[in-house]
Order: sequence, then C-alpha cells, then structure tokens
Amino acid sequence: MSDGQPIFEENQLARHLSSGTLYKVLLPNVLLESDTTPMVVYRSQYDGVIWTRPFHEFIVKFEPLKGSGTST
Repeated sequence: MSDGQPIFEENQLARHLSSGTLYKVLLPNVLLESDTTPMVVYRSQYDGVIWTRPFHEFIVKFEPLKGSGTST
C-alpha cells in the first residue's frame, strides 16, 4: 500500500471522517472467507461495538491517527 493509501496498523486509532468517532483497528488485513475480500475489523472507542468493513471502503471513510499503532 505504498501508492498513497493510508496505512492502518493493529491497535491503531482511526477517526471516522464524517462523524469524528474514534475506533481501534483490531485486525487491519483479514480476508472474507466467501470471496477473499480484504476486510478491516475495528472497535468503537465509544461503546465497544465491533465492526467489519471492506478495506477499500475503510480507507476512504477513516483516517489513521499517527502514533497510536503497534509499531510506535
């Protein structure tokens, strides 16, 4: 993903661009079993609800927060 797309890491915080809500990325690169679509698993920092979203949707709806991932 070096083509200018945001990079999300495990345990990194991400902000939803339209609502501003914070989420923690749990698994940034998993595959949907039925058709191997790349998915992101993430949890709301507000209420703890766990969500999944295709990676291609996640990267346009969320921004990574620097310094909050596992490699910092």
